Amino acid sequence: PGIKGLKNLRYLFARFYLWCMVPGYGELMEGCPENNTVLYLILASLTVPILFVCYKGVKAMCSRAKGAKAKTSRRESMKTQEFAELQLELFGQKALRNLKHIGSVADLEKLAGSLHSNSTKRLSIDM
Repeated sequence: PGIKGLKNLRYLFARFYLWCMVPGYGELMEGCPENNTVLYLILASLTVPILFVCYKGVKAMCSRAKGAKAKTSRRESMKTQEFAELQLELFGQKALRNLKHIGSVADLEKLAGSLHSNSTKRLSIDM
């Protein structure tokens, strides 16, 4: 008697196999394995930890893939002409080295020339 689907859930709990191992109760219980009861007990005990580790592993792989995708798109946006101009305006000569390092598609020599012309204009204005 009982609900068929719920009745099968008893095999997932280690307590069921413990009761099967107790002398006198094992014969009264329905569905107890004849042999390898300890193996079933151990497997039933480790079901939840194994599922948890699998869940955490899949979650870590998904977040790692998401991070790699974000890093790639960030790197691609850093290669644009607009980004190079902004970096040059903010950081000057140091930005040119960084832009060369990331492989910017901007014309770095032209930007370097504009940096030198801007710095001479600033010097003449300050004097």
